[in-house]
Amino acid sequence: MSNTITELGAKEAKFLARMASEKKSEFLTRDAISFWGSREMAWKKLRLLERKGWIKRIERGKYIVIPLEAGERRSWSEDSYLIANALIQPAVISYWTAIRHWNWTEQIPNVVYVQTTARKSKMSKIIFGVQYEIVKVNSKKFFGFVPEWRKGNKLLITDREKTLIDCADKPNLAGATLGQ
Repeated sequence: MSNTITELGAKEAKFLARMASEKKSEFLTRDAISFWGSREMAWKKLRLLERKGWIKRIERGKYIVIPLEAGERRSWSEDSYLIANALIQPAVISYWTAIRHWNWTEQIPNVVYVQTTARKSKMSKIIFGVQYEIVKVNSKKFFGFVPEWRKGNKLLITDREKTLIDCADKPNLAGATLGQ
């Protein structure tokens, strides 16, 4: 990715404005295909916009618009909870990340844990220098969450009681190390 932003064409600016105006933290390749009219043109424009520093691919088929607040040097990172929510659905912020959310620790987790019932080929991913761990659970264990709104996007976080249950179930994901 380029270190600084470069000029946009009128249609590129319209595309970015449309993706950003929908208040989505991410957009999909199919959104670009719909806008540009063909798969080939969409891929070409997505690669070009990423090289210019206007978008960032977070995984195959998913992108985020880098906002103007990033400045010329594109120094910026999206809210890690929003990226976690974009990686898989259903998704709920859990384990040590939820412990920090509820202010039960002053330590900042170096991993964002995302609980889901869905399968995903890559369960671990690093985006903008943040590590994301996706933890698949049985649907019987997928309950007890509260909604939170960030930048107009709804996401879920395990409630206090469920956070305790999850951490007791998987203490290695709660900042605890076994044998100590």
